[in-house]
Amino acid sequence: ARFAVKLIQRWLRLTTPQYVALCPPTLRDKILSALPGMTDLASIEYRNEGELLAKATDPEREYRDAVLSAKLKLSAAYIDQVSLEFDLKVMLLTVTAVWLSQVQSW
Repeated sequence: ARFAVKLIQRWLRLTTPQYVALCPPTLRDKILSALPGMTDLASIEYRNEGELLAKATDPEREYRDAVLSAKLKLSAAYIDQVSLEFDLKVMLLTVTAVWLSQVQSW
């Protein structure tokens, strides 16, 4: 049962099979080797992903060619530096980003 839960957790992090296929196998394996967390660098950087894609002339292409590769690199960078200290920094960055977006919307 634990294996099934881990497998589901890993695949839920990737969007759709068409995007999984675009991910280089070594990078995909690296990202899938880590358990998902509550937040990550890509979530912070692309918290306004919908707005970014809405401005693109071809949102699908923009996601595929720019956003997806950047998000994958951020995920890999996180895995390379994983530690309690780094996790705390990422959580602080997340709280700050959410707070700033709320302040800007007032």
